[in-house]
Amino acid sequence: PDLLGKYPRTRGQQIASGRFGVNIALLNSSNILEIKIGQGAKPGEGGHLPGKKVSEKVARARRATPGVDLISPSNNHDLYSIEDLAQLVYELKTANPRARIAVKVPVIPGIGTIGIGIAKAGADIITVSGFDGGTGAARMHALKYVGLPVEIGVTEVQRALLYAGLRDNVEIWADGGIKSSVDALKIMCLGANRIGFGTLPMVAIGCTICRECQMDTCHVGIATQIETEEQAKNHGLKRFVPRDYEFSVRQLVHFFTGMGEDLRRLVGELGVKSAQSLVGQTGYMIQPRHFDRIDLTPLLNPSTYNPEPEGFCGIGFDTAVPLTEKITEEVVRELRKRPSSVSVRVDGTSSMDRNIGTHLSGLLYREYPGHPPVTISINHGSVAGNGMGSFLKDNMVIRITGGAQDGVGKGAINGRIIVLKARNAQGLYVDGSVGKSLAYGAQGGLFLIQGDADSRAGIRLSGAEMVLGGRITAPVDDRVGHLGIHANLKGFAFEYMTNGRALVLGDPGPWICAGMTGGAVYLLLQPEWNFDIGAIKRRIAKGSKVVITTLKPEDADHIRRLLGAYEEEVSASGQTEEGNWIRALADSDLFSRFVRIIPESQQVEQTISTE
Repeated sequence: PDLLGKYPRTRGQQIASGRFGVNIALLNSSNILEIKIGQGAKPGEGGHLPGKKVSEKVARARRATPGVDLISPSNNHDLYSIEDLAQLVYELKTANPRARIAVKVPVIPGIGTIGIGIAKAGADIITVSGFDGGTGAARMHALKYVGLPVEIGVTEVQRALLYAGLRDNVEIWADGGIKSSVDALKIMCLGANRIGFGTLPMVAIGCTICRECQMDTCHVGIATQIETEEQAKNHGLKRFVPRDYEFSVRQLVHFFTGMGEDLRRLVGELGVKSAQSLVGQTGYMIQPRHFDRIDLTPLLNPSTYNPEPEGFCGIGFDTAVPLTEKITEEVVRELRKRPSSVSVRVDGTSSMDRNIGTHLSGLLYREYPGHPPVTISINHGSVAGNGMGSFLKDNMVIRITGGAQDGVGKGAINGRIIVLKARNAQGLYVDGSVGKSLAYGAQGGLFLIQGDADSRAGIRLSGAEMVLGGRITAPVDDRVGHLGIHANLKGFAFEYMTNGRALVLGDPGPWICAGMTGGAVYLLLQPEWNFDIGAIKRRIAKGSKVVITTLKPEDADHIRRLLGAYEEEVSASGQTEEGNWIRALADSDLFSRFVRIIPESQQVEQTISTE
């Protein structure tokens, strides 16, 4: 956290599948934001940080519990299409209009078509990651057998973009096994604007490439949370060299200075003015040997690409939909009057109005630290578009009567989001539901959802709290299968959850709590609807290391507090009968009405690191 915003021009931030620590502060700490769809050394795999490496510092940065494993999904669960990618790019640029957005993809078959999709999604940079990368924690089978060379990836993306007329809209960056200035020059001639290095800088600061980065036994102090020789001794390490940061910085400066000088010399020998002038110029390359074993002609065919003189690519991007912009302008006008609080009322919205509150959240973080409470109220049975309240910050409330689409509150660090039912023409209160990936990676805040939620509600929940108020209205019959059809949550809820609390008043749906390593899920037993312990067991994902337990006194306190906040909002909306039901539930014997689901490793409260 202490590095956020320290080097905005040169330090990029990555948004990967786990979304650990991704919030409005992180997104505004850098001018380069990279969406990692995959990496060359282990394409298609998520990450796993063992609990012994989750120290108090790591847990604080990732909003997790010290000593508890952190598992990332194998893919970004809000990205299933190019349209989804365009939405995430849009969200990031709405949160930080100054940022350039990169999308990192591994080299796989069809990488050229993927590159076209990324360009059409509005990204500024395509990062092509080759199979020869040195990710130390990657499994051996991935290092040996998965992925393709970066040279093939750069060539395919370069040619596909040229064919589609999109090459000048994006930059191509490349990494993965680039070991010298000659390698860098070759990749640039194939089409890359910039080159990334991972293994070489690590070696420059002392890495010995023992490929045990995940073991927390790094004897040179790089891939470990061990900082002193005393800690190393307690860990059982026979040898340990503490990091000398000043020396490491000098080594990096020396290494990249030498690399740059050598590259400058090579460019001069080719008789061109700058390295960027060589981008895509395959005419400078030949195949010198091994003609009987491989034909590189497809890679070396002359290119018709003429790079821009300044070597910069990028397209304009509208950073906010009109409604979001209008809300921000109205709030700023009120803030200039120095009020004690600000309230904005919006009379209706539609699915075209995306990212409501995100633009405001970014601006408040950048320009109005310590601002008074801000409330956005959206009425008249509205259904907001994707990304409502994404990357929400503290001192903000978004309240909507109607519903919202996918990605509500993703990456929220604080604040409150309330989605209530709206009154229809017959006087009935209906909907109040949200779309997929509710509170994806949310690290704080409170979510009060009166209706149902689509799949993956609470995925990677990392400290936020939520009440999911959708109710069972007919007897549950699991014999017919297809549990998600009639459930209030449509499947895969609370996947990879590491912290926080979720209170579910209805059917949580199938395949819940997969990969869950922290936090607690409270479920309301409703035997009158056939929803009992047996039904809950049938809904837990196979292989999940979780247990169903009775409540502890502190759990009952949390449930009463959450129900109290929920009842207050529901009653204030005019739903007196529903509010009375919630109040009666809160006053009942919670120990007989609720059970909790927690990870096996969380049966004993962990307040300190297990290192």
